[in-house]
Amino acid sequence: MSTVASERSETDNAFSRLMTEFDTNDTDVKEELPENADYLTQLLDTLETASATERDKGTRFETLVRDWLRKEPTYSDLFTDVQTWKDWASSHPDLAVNARDIGIDLVGTNADGPGYTAIQCKLYARNASVPKAGIDSFLAASAKPFFTRRFLVATNEKWSENVANELHQQTIPVTLITRRELETSVVDWSEYLKSGRVVERPKRTPRPYQLNAIANVVKGFETSDRGKLIMACGTGKTFTSMKIAEESSIYPPPTRMLEVGSYFFSSPRSPFFLRRSPTGSSSARAV
Repeated sequence: MSTVASERSETDNAFSRLMTEFDTNDTDVKEELPENADYLTQLLDTLETASATERDKGTRFETLVRDWLRKEPTYSDLFTDVQTWKDWASSHPDLAVNARDIGIDLVGTNADGPGYTAIQCKLYARNASVPKAGIDSFLAASAKPFFTRRFLVATNEKWSENVANELHQQTIPVTLITRRELETSVVDWSEYLKSGRVVERPKRTPRPYQLNAIANVVKGFETSDRGKLIMACGTGKTFTSMKIAEESSIYPPPTRMLEVGSYFFSSPRSPFFLRRSPTGSSSARAV
């Protein structure tokens, strides 16, 4: 018997299955669509249609990325400022030969150390595949000692092996920021689309049926170390699992495990790492 099959057998026999039943016609249990991602798509489509030229489109997207980097918690603390290449070059004539477009779109002034971060912004179609030639000018222009790191922000999802190898082999590190990261951002893209204001979207809270599932799991762990929670597709299994993990009452002992759909979550404290099992299911275990 495979390890995964054995785990599932043990989980099934450990204690009675915790079930959360849903009325799939209820609007509260509708599939949780990534609304912020949808608004980002609308926003990018608007940039495309509203731009008279490719340069205009590029400038609009650079503005969006600059605003995002200043607000997104993952990156905002890295910089004291994020400027367009033109503005930065004009204020640093000792470092930039000229302010013409040489492949760098934005420059971040590092807050966590000396130097600067070179940033390129690429508004591509989701399925576009970027050739190595598409990043060569950026890599060459940013290969300067005062650039301590580089960001490549792009809205496509496909990258050739040549590009991946080129980015990996760089001496000055290159961070690839993808469409997926923009889609899952704390920035409220619906508000940005409507008014151009950069605000955080409201924090997500569990729906009533998710609260019920969380309560059932916590109750189950009062008497058992293993269990299974079955939830219908599209009802927020991962989000519910993360909220379960936040419940301090189920942290000890460290041997507890909950199987949620295709995910295994051990019950001590986060953070988790995800791994793909031989059968294709994803496992998450506390580290």
